[in-house]
Amino acid sequence: MTEEIIVVGGGIAGLSAALALAREGFESRLFESRTANDSVDRGDVLQPGILPVLESLGAFAAIMDRNPLRFHWFRILDADGRVHFEANTIALLGADRYFLSLRHTEILAAFEQAVRATGHVDIRMGDRAISPVLDGGRVAGVRTKSGEHRAALTVIAAGANSRLTDEIFGEATIHRYRSAFYNGRVAAATGYADAACYVLGPRGATVLVPLPGKQQRVGIQLCPDDLPQLSSPGYFESECGVRFHPFADARPTLFERPRMYRLRRTKRPRWAVPGAVLVGDAVHQVHPIGGQGMNLAIRDACGLAGLIRDVPKRDRTAIDDATLRYSAVRAEAVRPVQSLTHVLGVTADNRVARSRLTLLGLRHSPKALRRRVLAAMLDVR
Repeated sequence: MTEEIIVVGGGIAGLSAALALAREGFESRLFESRTANDSVDRGDVLQPGILPVLESLGAFAAIMDRNPLRFHWFRILDADGRVHFEANTIALLGADRYFLSLRHTEILAAFEQAVRATGHVDIRMGDRAISPVLDGGRVAGVRTKSGEHRAALTVIAAGANSRLTDEIFGEATIHRYRSAFYNGRVAAATGYADAACYVLGPRGATVLVPLPGKQQRVGIQLCPDDLPQLSSPGYFESECGVRFHPFADARPTLFERPRMYRLRRTKRPRWAVPGAVLVGDAVHQVHPIGGQGMNLAIRDACGLAGLIRDVPKRDRTAIDDATLRYSAVRAEAVRPVQSLTHVLGVTADNRVARSRLTLLGLRHSPKALRRRVLAAMLDVR
């Protein structure tokens, strides 16, 4: 394919797509509306199953250069700190199966470094995609602030809220959860620096992720009755201290202003149309419990690049056939992850379900069951 590919979106999904395509020898132009990749600074986790993929993309070294935190424990606790499930990923899944965590901006920077190193990607920050360019019913590129740009294939990785995605692929089916998610980055709680944890309490659920520099990401899934209080000054600090065991003895020290967003799951009716294809949250936004969104986006990018690798250079019919194959393969792979994270999200929404889960006594469950739970939750293939 001698013509460039257009990638819309400079987050992890877009950078992964550009990187995976570059590894297959494709040139691309990447358009990102922001002027810098610095709008989100939460902590994120690279799951054990995605590490070999990062190696194949050439991004693993750039990640490791930023000194991520490596750990291999996963636990489910109640609000009093009692452990109801714990597992060691290395012991259950193998020596190369561990977590890596970093601040989100560091992960973005690592991917951007890997992308630029290929020499195959023209990154255009601050150039917002406005509308599709259509040619006889086929997407032929995009119009941006700088003008019209045409390509044989347009990859949309602009997230779940892009108007461009709605215009080309139709409106998504949206499931709105009853709760909201409240994110903060804080000084790590003593005793919680070696594991990813879910804390299931009587009024909500909390995700704890250790980060480098003795920091921790805290995400609180809040019950509906708590939502009106979100605007109260000091809510995050006081509620962490009152409600959740890890912070029972001290108000957490915040490193940034917490972020709140309503939780939802979105699915697009189509992954591909003639001339364009979706990756990441643009096509399958999932509940954040389980930390699968970023990892799914990276797999999308690799799957797309692999399926268009041998496409004839100017055969648009072949390009469209390849993107349809990609949509079928990836939809099948994503479906069980969407279902699992949805079940976990609904469980965290419901007090009775949370209580039943913590009463299951999963800590003493058979090793084979714990291995299956981990493999399903952590995207291990």
